[in-house]
Amino acid sequence: TNFQLFGTQTWGIQTFRNYSPPGTTNYIIPVGAHLPTGTYQYLTFVHDHDTNNPTAESIFSNVQVYEGSPPPPPPPPPSGAIDFNTVTISSYGNQDVSGVAEVSGASGETLRITGNGWKKIDFPYTITADTILEFDFTSNNQGEIHGIGFDNDNTISQNTNFQLFGTQTWGIQTFRNYSPPGTTNYIIPVGAHLPAGTYQYLTFVHDHDTSTPTAESVFTNVQVYEQGS
Repeated sequence: TNFQLFGTQTWGIQTFRNYSPPGTTNYIIPVGAHLPTGTYQYLTFVHDHDTNNPTAESIFSNVQVYEGSPPPPPPPPPSGAIDFNTVTISSYGNQDVSGVAEVSGASGETLRITGNGWKKIDFPYTITADTILEFDFTSNNQGEIHGIGFDNDNTISQNTNFQLFGTQTWGIQTFRNYSPPGTTNYIIPVGAHLPAGTYQYLTFVHDHDTSTPTAESVFTNVQVYEQGS
């Protein structure tokens, strides 16, 4: 009753054992064509690595079970800059020690983070090859890491966050070119750097591990859109 997707050993139904890293593969499995009909009590996730130092990884996202045609996808976020007054700003990972997030602007278009704080907002978005992330960034006090990105869980990830500024090296480095003072406009072709697929969070990285953190990150007019749209 389990479908194998990947792995060095053979176990389970083999019809969909075709995952090829890296990147994300979308699976649509006609379960009814493979399992006896009836009521099942559990949805199971098989992840086996019998070794002293297991390093295997499995990431399952957007899991759905339905009859017939798939349900429609969630509506895309509204066009234009994000109004931070309308979203919940929460901690991202376990690094949010003393960060303070403040929203300002006539349309809530500015998010200012001070102290030592990693933040995220719910922002379900399907990234394609044409996805663009655009925003203005300002900082009057340098910390260790200033950045922005996407994620699917509450575990910080270097592979999906873009570093803009800071004394330490962490995250994708292509756009680490902010030079104070003043504001820099960033237009990041996200689809050229991240695997395509739906991401659940927009993340704001702001790290300053000191007893008196003074770092500042100001993100304004944050937009995510498709090139040419």
